[in-house]
Amino acid sequence: MKNEENDERLWARIVAAFLRPPVRPSARETEAFVSEFMSRLEQPEPREALWFSTGLRWLVPAVSVALAASALLITRPDPLFTPPGDVAMLAEGSGISPQTAAPTTDDLVAMVMER
Repeated sequence: MKNEENDERLWARIVAAFLRPPVRPSARETEAFVSEFMSRLEQPEPREALWFSTGLRWLVPAVSVALAASALLITRPDPLFTPPGDVAMLAEGSGISPQTAAPTTDDLVAMVMER
């Protein structure tokens, strides 16, 4: 069997080596750390540069929305709905003329209810 006293001493040495409380820094070391940290912080920008960065903060999204809206206006579909070729051929012999305007919600619901 192992000697329990030796185990306890070994454990006490391990605890003393790894779990000792940190040494409290002196006032001079604390001041040196704070001054070094503060010197690494960015200095405030001049007043003109601050306005420029604030302007870009809203300008970029506004221009993006304007570009997206203009792209949608340019590529919007023709307001007159042209039916596909197979619909036009099927409607040809029945005497029903295919719609030339976009179908309304009522027309779409009626088509679903017929099936």
